[in-house]
Amino acid sequence: MQSALGFGLERLHREATSFFKHTYTHMLFYHGTRVLDEPSYRAHGLLRSSIENLNETARRMFGDSEHLLRASSSLRASRYAEHNHGRVGVWYSRRALLANGSYCFRGSEYLHLFSREMGPEFEQHMTSAGRGAVVCCRLPVGEAEEFCASLAELAVKHLFRIVDPEAPEAMYLEDHSPMLERDIPAEWIEIEYLPE
Repeated sequence: MQSALGFGLERLHREATSFFKHTYTHMLFYHGTRVLDEPSYRAHGLLRSSIENLNETARRMFGDSEHLLRASSSLRASRYAEHNHGRVGVWYSRRALLANGSYCFRGSEYLHLFSREMGPEFEQHMTSAGRGAVVCCRLPVGEAEEFCASLAELAVKHLFRIVDPEAPEAMYLEDHSPMLERDIPAEWIEIEYLPE
């Protein structure tokens, strides 16, 4: 049997989700990366991960070599190449992105693994290629309605954290990072470069 407190939280979450959907027009998500080609972001926005495009970027960064072929084969054999294909990884908060993700400093997760497969000198190159950035994505609520419940849960958890300042950091849902299965148009993003 569900406790009264549990029922109360469930109802609070349901009401908060409804309030979120009907009150706010946009929601913010944060993507960390190393920007290698700013004009592409300005023209096309934030595109879903494409293994073909990432492999081409790796060729441009590291040159054609036996190292590159071995790394590509290794990642393909591990099926890692399919891990994020067709999706954009984002965070619910800028703070959580910077605290938990190294994407702004090492770049694409796939390219970082690629460089690690190739060796230390290539891995070092990943931290100097391009510029570390946070890409803020401002999506209309109607375009990402499935995340309203998660964002409402963050608000509910935050309320309890205010009530109990000793609540652990894990109370924050913002430490999770959803995957968006869509491109984010250029007019919906802003790029903030980070100090190197």
